[in-house]
Amino acid sequence: MKSFFTPVLMTLIITYFAYVMVTPIACLRVERSTLPVRLMGDLIEAAARPWATEATVLRIRLFTLRGQLKMANFIQHQFYFQPAITCPWNRHESA
Repeated sequence: MKSFFTPVLMTLIITYFAYVMVTPIACLRVERSTLPVRLMGDLIEAAARPWATEATVLRIRLFTLRGQLKMANFIQHQFYFQPAITCPWNRHESA
């Protein structure tokens, strides 16, 4: 069984890396890097939806969005340095 999961896991990791790195736009690359957080949040939300109230589902979505933003900021700090790029999702605009 282990010999089956290792190539599948490696294929997923290589595909994810290619998906993130294929675009030349830095903001899109940072946004794509948060795909695992978004997918896990969607999975948890879908699993909880039949039993949870609407408020709980919205809290799960908010928690996912916060986690996605934190991961995006971490990736941006690690690879692009904060002042280097400004993306639409991390730019503060006054109303």
